[in-house]
Amino acid sequence: MNNLIEIMPDILTRLRTQKGVTQEEAAANFGVSNKTVSKWETGASLPETEYLPNIADYYGVTVNELCGRETAVKEIGNQIRQEYSGLSSTEAIIKSFRLAHEVVLACCAPRPHYSDPEIEPKTLSNYSEYFNRSLLACNNAFELLLNSNHANMVVMLAGNDDNFNWLTEKAEALSPVLKFLSEPDALKIFKLIHTRDFPAEFTANHMAKIAEISEERAAELLDDAVRHKICGAEDVHLKDGLTKLYSSEGNGYILSALTLIHEWVCGLSFHMNAVHGAVKLIKGGATA
Repeated sequence: MNNLIEIMPDILTRLRTQKGVTQEEAAANFGVSNKTVSKWETGASLPETEYLPNIADYYGVTVNELCGRETAVKEIGNQIRQEYSGLSSTEAIIKSFRLAHEVVLACCAPRPHYSDPEIEPKTLSNYSEYFNRSLLACNNAFELLLNSNHANMVVMLAGNDDNFNWLTEKAEALSPVLKFLSEPDALKIFKLIHTRDFPAEFTANHMAKIAEISEERAAELLDDAVRHKICGAEDVHLKDGLTKLYSSEGNGYILSALTLIHEWVCGLSFHMNAVHGAVKLIKGGATA
């Protein structure tokens, strides 16, 4: 009882405020006086049990939520919806980017128990029953949440003042990279440099053995990767003589792009919760 006295008044006040009704209006629905509702919200008294279902229905919550016993998930949802109340479409999209950034920072923050070698940190894939795939596509934004054994990512894309003019203005710079990544052997190399146990510095010979391609082919692709700034390279003196040593710590930009392409080509039929419409993020149009 003492616990309910501490939490229920705040819950009742918040729910009434969110619904946008006065104490008098709420009281009329519950069949009590406005003084009684005031006492409930100040903690002077609590609603009788018989009133709880009607109060919960009126505010669109469960009795458990009314008593503060519901999980925090819906509460977070309510808070987020309240944050977006009254925002324009543009303001809402900007806030979404900021929230996503903060969520990622919070998820990536060090956890004390992760330092315990006997405890294996869970990957997002362990939560696939809660976060499958969701797709939102409209004329204002594109958002994809992907959570599976194949990949875990969230992407949000909105229109911009430049109207994606770089697609044509930078075509000559983009095409060589896209052509390079279209090579199956290049994808083998690209996968290896992102593998955690693959060394950050390596020779073409070592890459060739792991990728199961010829050393000549590996050197050709690695030199292309250097030109596209995916890898670095320098000549070093090893015991066998002067050797070109390649290096890479990975490239999140391209890995993200390839993940999206994989999802588009191979994973589209597996979307669990999709809201899909036209994606016309470029504002320009044909002139008469």
